[in-house]
Amino acid sequence: MTKTIFISIIFLGFFISGYAGQEEQAGLESHLTGEHRFGVQFIWDGYGSCSIEKEAGVLKITGSQFSKDKQDYVSIAGTVKIINRREFIVTGSLKTNIKSCCGKVEKSGSFRFKRWGSRQFWRLQNPEREDFCDKYTCHYYIDIFVPLLQKKTRM
Repeated sequence: MTKTIFISIIFLGFFISGYAGQEEQAGLESHLTGEHRFGVQFIWDGYGSCSIEKEAGVLKITGSQFSKDKQDYVSIAGTVKIINRREFIVTGSLKTNIKSCCGKVEKSGSFRFKRWGSRQFWRLQNPEREDFCDKYTCHYYIDIFVPLLQKKTRM
């Protein structure tokens, strides 16, 4: 009898923790969806924008930033997988054309973005960032700006 109660409590604990994880995931998805500033630091004419939307149960991102003369640009397209409240992975493509830096670069694959501390943006992380260009020529800071998600307080 004691063993059955113990196993039931363990099972209930796993069930509740799984539910809380799903609830947190839904909150993070809701927080990420919408329009956000997006760009790279080498385009001085202001940031562009990206949109994260949920389609058929999958988060998708599209975005771009252009210089005023439309010669320099960065673009992103793909699916978003949330790892935790500080990291997500975009699987798709990142394209840049920065004439004063590395020129035209197009990459496909998985790109990890991470938020550090209380920063208002997620930044493309290494090694993906270093693979864009020789880090001694240009070190790209590709950012997606989303306000901090406030944790719910319990009463």
